[in-house]
Amino acid sequence: MIRYSDQARATFARGLAKVVSIRDNMVKNIKYGGGGGTTLYNLTVSREQCSFHNIWIETGPPDHISMIVAGWSGDGYRDGCYNVLCPGFVQVHRTITTNFPLQPASVYGGQQYELIMYIQQDMYTGNWWLNVFYPPIPVGYWPKELFLNLRNGSLHIAWGGIGLAGSDGVCPPMGSGHKPDGDYTHAACFRGLHWTSSLGTFYTPRKEAEWVDKSNVYDLKNDHYLEKMGDLGQELRMQVQKLRN
Repeated sequence: MIRYSDQARATFARGLAKVVSIRDNMVKNIKYGGGGGTTLYNLTVSREQCSFHNIWIETGPPDHISMIVAGWSGDGYRDGCYNVLCPGFVQVHRTITTNFPLQPASVYGGQQYELIMYIQQDMYTGNWWLNVFYPPIPVGYWPKELFLNLRNGSLHIAWGGIGLAGSDGVCPPMGSGHKPDGDYTHAACFRGLHWTSSLGTFYTPRKEAEWVDKSNVYDLKNDHYLEKMGDLGQELRMQVQKLRN
């Protein structure tokens, strides 16, 4: 779970961060949460690099965006604001914390493991809850007072990855470290993408905006909602149970 510090934002401004994402831009639909599952890999990065694999909940003008980011990372970066280094997140679960080790990791071309994440705004308190695994386990929440523009839902939600280069400009691996080639065991993927209405109903994105950084280091392949994903999805859900145990 990550919220970026001013120093990290400055790094983004210098162009050292490379972003790959799918964003739901149907702003007429206020989103009170969302989630999905993403495969896990054990990445090796240098001390100044970081590779994020996230869900974003965000709203606001460019100079004052309120943002919640949850996911997993291969992290060598030491200057960001992540987990509970940023004050405000209220930990509830006794053992599953924001720095909970996610094991085992997926194997390229082999066994796949995933992390299911779900962020939801409580309609009574306005707080934003982080849930993981399936059935969902509440980890904790962000009080609504932390976010000027997330008091009553969000206009945008996105899924994807960020590669944060070191001072030498070298980009870290993202996902499995391989670009998508049609084989779901070769590249990290998100599945079950959805956003949540005020009634708690799940909806799939309908107005998607895809973004791939122009550096040509990373890539994105959007298969939308294919029936053939059903078998893979069932297998991944089974592996989540193994990961929890």
